[in-house]
Amino acid sequence: MFRARYDRKALGGGWRQAGVLASAALYGLENAPKTISEDHRRAEHLATKINELKPDDFHVDLDGMTNMVMVECLGRFTSIQLEKELEKNGILSFMYDEKRVRLVIHRCIDDEDIEHVIEVFRQL
Repeated sequence: MFRARYDRKALGGGWRQAGVLASAALYGLENAPKTISEDHRRAEHLATKINELKPDDFHVDLDGMTNMVMVECLGRFTSIQLEKELEKNGILSFMYDEKRVRLVIHRCIDDEDIEHVIEVFRQL
């Protein structure tokens, strides 16, 4: 009996909320393909604009772009300072390390939001 319980739990039989997790996964599989290409397009547009606007202060590597934009601070700003400036303007970001800030584009971000971020970078 002990061995049967051990084997059941080892195979995931101890999950009480498996249905909730499965429901979230199913939602993602059904809905993500509809929006992920738009998220990637928006992220690439934002990254390109950041590189054009402030090449001495910021850099985004465009190779292997996903929906995440990793902004490298080169000049006047540290990642902490950039994160605070973005937050003042209603933009959530994540200080990835001493030199980089991560911006994540997702299904709740639209073109108007991207233009707002671009305008904030223009004013920095």
